[in-house]
Parts: sequence; C-alpha cells; structure tokens
Amino acid sequence: MARETGVMKGDRALIQRLVRDHERRIHERPSAQELLAAFFAYHEAAVMNLRRVVDLVIVDVGGKAQPEKMGVRDRCTDGIIISRVPELVQEWREFCEPTLNLMAVIHSVLEARCEVVTDSPLEIVAGAWLRGRSHQVPEPLLQAVGRLVDSPVSELNLH
Repeated sequence: MARETGVMKGDRALIQRLVRDHERRIHERPSAQELLAAFFAYHEAAVMNLRRVVDLVIVDVGGKAQPEKMGVRDRCTDGIIISRVPELVQEWREFCEPTLNLMAVIHSVLEARCEVVTDSPLEIVAGAWLRGRSHQVPEPLLQAVGRLVDSPVSELNLH
C-alpha cells in the first residue's frame, strides 16, 4: 500500500513538473499580439473549413472575450456561454451579441446541481463540472442543441 501511495504521489509531482516546465504562456511574451492574431486566424479558417463538411461545429474560444477571437466568433451562428464567474457573463453576452444567437448561459458550479433559471435564452445553473472528469450535459441544453441540429439547413446559415 505504501508503495502505491508513493507511486501516485510521484506521478502527481511528475505531472505538475511537466505542466510547469512545458507551459506555453504566449500571452506573456513580447510578441503576444502577433502570436494570438495568427493563432485565431488559423482557427477561424479551420472553423470555416469544418462548416463546409459537417452539420455542427462546436468551438470553445475559452478564457476571456478578446478582439482576437472575433473572427472565430463571426464564423459561428450560435453561442453558449459557460462561466464559473457570474461577473464575466455580461462581458461574454456583449461579445456574442453582434453575430451569435445566444442559445444558453450556463453558470458552472462545483456542487451537483441542474437548475433552469430562465427558458429563453436558456439559463442554467449546473455542476459539478470539474476538469478531468466527465459529466453528463444537462438535458435542457441537449434539447436546445438538438433543436438547432433538427433545423432545416437553410436556418443553419451554412453559407
């Protein structure tokens, strides 16, 4: 038993060291603006290419609502905001508003919970969503995405 615990502790330390030693914090580099612009331009083109061949593309732009992400946002039709920080939801709403149909806002919490706050747009308090663990998507969200997929192709704006 002690050996297993030691291996697990050693693995955890190894993982932490690998993450620390190989973390790429491009936003802290002097050339961050150029690197981020190139990164998101590449992904903007990738989203457009994917939309030509599949019915549904799910894109996670993550982090903060930033101008560099607008090109990716503009290639999408619908948006879902997931945030554990309630104060950031309005900023994300403003980021999405010009071009996206806001399908849902999910307030991510650490406790096991699924509560519908409003139906239109769908607003849910849901959890526990923890990194590295799988969690079933809340049924109201599955229904909202299902309605999008079941829409006639003309309504999906795939052009």
